[in-house]
Parts: sequence; structure tokens; C-alpha cells
Amino acid sequence: MLSGAVMLVFTPLVHSPAAYLRFFIFAQVFYGVGVGGEYPMAASSAAERSQSDPALRQRRGEQVVLTFSQQGMGSLVNCSVILILMALAGQTGQALDPTASRNIIILQVWKAEREDAVDIAHTMENKRPHHLYRTVLREFGPRLVVTCLAWMAANFAFYGAMLFQAEFFTALYPTATPFQRLQWTALNSGIALLGYWAAAALVDKPWYGRRKMQAVGFFMVAALCMACGAGYHALTASTAGYHAFQALYFLSSFFNQFGPNCTTWLVAAEVFPTDVRTTFQGASAAWGKIGAIIADIVFGIVRWGPGATY
Repeated sequence: MLSGAVMLVFTPLVHSPAAYLRFFIFAQVFYGVGVGGEYPMAASSAAERSQSDPALRQRRGEQVVLTFSQQGMGSLVNCSVILILMALAGQTGQALDPTASRNIIILQVWKAEREDAVDIAHTMENKRPHHLYRTVLREFGPRLVVTCLAWMAANFAFYGAMLFQAEFFTALYPTATPFQRLQWTALNSGIALLGYWAAAALVDKPWYGRRKMQAVGFFMVAALCMACGAGYHALTASTAGYHAFQALYFLSSFFNQFGPNCTTWLVAAEVFPTDVRTTFQGASAAWGKIGAIIADIVFGIVRWGPGATY
């Protein structure tokens, strides 16, 4: 992850467009390998650490979700750092200087923290016989299908909203500068972070819990997005309507975190045996990225039409 992050930071120094694209894809794939390992390890180690500590056994969901909330914290810190650097570089107007923008990207601070995982009493001592996976797939295959599909649906909504966030704010505020639009992005990240924390606070409560949180979260995201679509013309007809539109969008970010984005990550770390937990949690996360790809394709078709080059 750290090596990939360093390569991504220095990507703007590549001047040739073709070389830039190749280098960026390589760095992204290299970074993705690290993330693909970090995701399941962070979830599984948080779950197992909670289970091994008597004081945390009844707060396992909270501990895992709080670990996941660092994703939201990273988004907020990222926007905040860029805003500060843009202000210091004087990049607050409509036109951005390419050199200053490149320097802002390079100056962003990338930090990878590691935490030692606790020893698990029943490890396989690095032995993974092939029949273990056959047995586990036979017994837990249905669970894997559910965690994969749930994560794919969650990321379809999550990345569908995030990928086109800049265009959303541009449509609402066409005269706003990039600096101003980034402020709205930072606010949205802050509201999403509140969703992570709300999920951590309620996920272990018997009267709410994982199942209800995921169901309510999916329902609210769908209802809020449908309200935006059904009321689009009315919501974009006045200044008050724009504010209502923005409030609906922000609420969808909150309920995405206070719902499927957190629960899919948590449940996939709880429903599989320890010996294959990280593998199956990582496989579920990979299907989540497929949902993100589908969102990118579908939103592009909706905007530009089938067969368009975009």
C-alpha cells in the first residue's frame, strides 16, 4: 500500500499522456493489491481481537465498524488537506494553475498505519490444504454469495454517488469555483463520517443490530435517491429547491454509512470460520468493486446514452 501510494503521489510528474496513463494504472493496481490485503486483515483482526478480550466481546460490531470508519476519516482529512494547500497556493479562483495543482497533489501527506494482529489459538500455521476450501465452500457458499451480492449492491450506491459527486455540485452551483465545490465535498465527507460513528454506536444494540441497520440503510438510500429523481424538476426550480436537493444528497451519504457500507464490511468478517475469514471477506470486497464498476458504466450510459464515447 505504501509503495503504491508513493507512486500515485508522483504520478503528476510524468508529462507524456500515454506514459502517464500506463504509470497511473500500474500504480493503482499495485496499490490495489495492498488494499485488497488490508481490507480483510483489518476487519478480521478487529473482530478476533474483540472476541479475545472479555471486555469487548459484547462490542465486537462497534470495534470493527470504528476500524472501518477510518475510511471516512481519510476522506474528510483528504479534502481538508487539499483545501488548505489550495488556499496556501492561491488556487481559489475559477482557473487553476497546472503547476500549482501538480504541487498540491505531490504535497499531500500519505500515511500508512499498521497494527499487529493478535495471535489466534486455532490458526492453521500457514497450512491451507485444498480440501479445506472445498469443505468451507460447501458449508458456507450460500453465505459467501449473500455477502458478495450485498457488498456489490452497497458499492453500486456508494460509488455511484461518489464518482459523480463533483458533477453533482457543479450542476447545483454552476458558477462555483473548484475550491468552493471542494468545500461541499468536505462537508459531505463529514456527514458521511457521522454515519460511520452512528453505525458503531448502534450496531451492537439488540433492538437495532446488523440486519435492521442494513435493511433500513438500503431502504433510506433508495428512497432518498428516488425522491431526488422524481422531484428533480421541482427541486431545481428555485434556490430553496436546490438546498433541499443537496440535503437529500447529504442524507443519502449518511444512511449509506449508517447502513450497508458498514454492515457489509462487518458481517463479512463475522460469518466465516477463522481459517478462511480474510479470504472470503476479501472476495466479498472484490465483488463490491464490481458494483462500483457497474455504477460507473450505468451512470455513463444514463448521462451520454448507449454506445456513446465518454
